[in-house]
Amino acid sequence: MKKVLLFMSILCLCLGTVACGKNTDAVAAAKPESGNNDVTTEANDDATTDTNDGENNEPSQEEPTTSVEDIVAKDEIVNASWDSGLVQINDKIIQMPQNLNDLVDLGFDYEIWLGKRAEAEKSYLMAPGERVRLSVNINGTEIYSQMITNETDDFILMSDINPLINDIGIGSKPEGIAMYFPGGLTFGDSYKLITEKFGKANEVTSDMTYRYGEWSYVVYIDGSVTGNAMEISCDKNEQCISGFRIVRSLESN
Repeated sequence: MKKVLLFMSILCLCLGTVACGKNTDAVAAAKPESGNNDVTTEANDDATTDTNDGENNEPSQEEPTTSVEDIVAKDEIVNASWDSGLVQINDKIIQMPQNLNDLVDLGFDYEIWLGKRAEAEKSYLMAPGERVRLSVNINGTEIYSQMITNETDDFILMSDINPLINDIGIGSKPEGIAMYFPGGLTFGDSYKLITEKFGKANEVTSDMTYRYGEWSYVVYIDGSVTGNAMEISCDKNEQCISGFRIVRSLESN
């Protein structure tokens, strides 16, 4: 009887050992190897890094900008005579005279003055018969100033009057702008170039201003200038060109 019980105990022990071995193998088979996970993660990290590097290394799409110092006088302005009424501002050639609104489209600005210190908005409505001072500028440098009268019977804007600008005068080089005048002359050029380009002037004043052509200045009516002329002022210390004035009215066309 004891032999039978001993045999049964050994048999149960063997069966339990076999069952535990199968479960261990099943768990081991179901568990993924940690080494493979590490390789996959590293590969994904490398791919992400490569993608980001590719985005950062893309060439810039910004277009290069032209510096004012790189703008030169065009052939049309270089070959222009003193009575042409042409002015080059940056890369644009302007034929004088021009209406106010056309100059605004070309980058000019203007101010309306009711007195020496009273500045009006561009939305200011001028009464019939009212006179105000119009100041035209480019980059803050005034190139024109004239009294303008509302000759209509209505309240209107300065832009509605749209006066004809036939006189550009500038006494110093404006900031951030390239300007060329007939002959391709500009600020800082030698005064000797004036007569080389245009010959003897009609008049040379004691302050070294060269005048070509003629104009008339009607100060008591509206301050307007008529005629066809060019005036070039010079710095006597620096012996160079310091200012220009171009007058070209419709009567001279």
